[in-house]
Amino acid sequence: MTKKISVPRFRGSTNYKSLPQDYETPIGKSETVPGEGRTVRELLEDYTSGIPLPLSQEEFYNPQANFETDTTTRNPDFDLTDVENIVEKQILTEAKAEESKRAKLEEKIDDQKSEESTDKGSSEADEQQKEKLSADES
Repeated sequence: MTKKISVPRFRGSTNYKSLPQDYETPIGKSETVPGEGRTVRELLEDYTSGIPLPLSQEEFYNPQANFETDTTTRNPDFDLTDVENIVEKQILTEAKAEESKRAKLEEKIDDQKSEESTDKGSSEADEQQKEKLSADES
């Protein structure tokens, strides 16, 4: 039989008791590094002196990400022209990437064709030289 914890209707400094639901349950592997703990004061001192904040070099993927909290579009100055600019920039970037891929592929094909033609041309030139030598000898 489990013991039921009675929770007062209002909790304050005089009747506060911590409960299991008051704490977060960590999900996944801990990403803390032993000995890397720094106080807020140390972080602020480093920041004000121009030392960059220590940030993780690894990308972090959160499958429970909430895109409702994205504040980009909630900026009061953000309007439909900004959306249009973002879309145009994305389209241009994709077009440049596609053009660059196409140019590299065409260059590679041209290089292969030129190598094949030089190989054929050199073999034809060798045959012509051999014919000349045989004609000179006779």
